[in-house]
Amino acid sequence: MNSDDDEDDLVLQCLYDEFTLLEVVMEGDFESVQSILDDNPTVDELNERDRTGKTALAHACFSGYLPIVEVLSEVPGVDVNLADKEGNTPLIFASQAGYKEILKVLLNDFRKIKVDQKSKAGFTALMKAAIQGRTACAKLILFAGANPRLRDNGRKLTAEEWARFTNRHECADEIAKFTKLKRCLFGGSKKNHKRSNSEPDLIIAAEKCKECKPIQRQKSKSFRKKVKKFIPWSNDSSPSLKDQNPFEIIARCVSTPVLPGGLAPTAAQPRLKRPVSVDHIPRVEITSPIEKG
Repeated sequence: MNSDDDEDDLVLQCLYDEFTLLEVVMEGDFESVQSILDDNPTVDELNERDRTGKTALAHACFSGYLPIVEVLSEVPGVDVNLADKEGNTPLIFASQAGYKEILKVLLNDFRKIKVDQKSKAGFTALMKAAIQGRTACAKLILFAGANPRLRDNGRKLTAEEWARFTNRHECADEIAKFTKLKRCLFGGSKKNHKRSNSEPDLIIAAEKCKECKPIQRQKSKSFRKKVKKFIPWSNDSSPSLKDQNPFEIIARCVSTPVLPGGLAPTAAQPRLKRPVSVDHIPRVEITSPIEKG
């Protein structure tokens, strides 16, 4: 029995030597993948590409081979950011296909993954998930730190706008909700969210948002302070606003052109005194035309 088992292992080993890691991943042969990885392949063998530019990890994400992705995540040297000839990364393939479990492995186990890496057409993984209506995948990518405000190179649309353009309204609403909550929780900072092992729930973030203190905006200066700023006199050498007639100041500001020194104060004009008694009021006599008889 032992001799037969040794012969079978020898035959399998010879078969494995005939195939590369890329080829066995394309076939979805999990046992062959493990056997090749046990032989400690080089970095070039791990990141070998086919004629379209896809690596073994990209094929596993494209086809939904979760066990193979999990095994490759444990191997140092596998480059998760290598893109094919069109610029599509393994993260983009998994996002547009809706493989949520594969996305969790990529986002949590590959620490050097670039969630906002664009294809040659300018699409990110979040945009691809939005176009296909993969709401759960979009939420995972957002909570991994993706930027929802990026735009593609063609129509110049964001992920939310792409979701509405393709009638994926549920996905668009979730992206819009996340964007508002991120602005509420983190303000204008570029702080990324922590990676999540489970599907994030935006309701929990909404409860935290209710506890946030409203942002206090700086009150605008009053009109009087703005007028003082444009009047070029000091308090020592010129009269204050209390000594000046406010109507004179307004009339001077309106009628005087904006020239250097145009708003400078002039000498105080003599004011007419109001009559204090009835004798000073001029009499007005009203006469009627004399009719000629």
